[in-house]
Amino acid sequence: MTARHPEISVKIDAAGNDFRIIDHVAKALRKAGVPAKEIDEFCDEVMSGDDHDLLRICGQWVTLVPADSKS
Repeated sequence: MTARHPEISVKIDAAGNDFRIIDHVAKALRKAGVPAKEIDEFCDEVMSGDDHDLLRICGQWVTLVPADSKS
């Protein structure tokens, strides 16, 4: 399954705080011009899942790049 917005790359630290990861993705969506209603949908979806689903859900919305990656 590809991300809804594969053109948006977000560097994340998998060991980071959940809310910080959500914030990074939401900011990237906003910066890319994604409508607020769709960003709200992302937030609702990611907040309704459990901690184990966080990265999977974020990856369904954007391209996740490890923080230690040079790209």
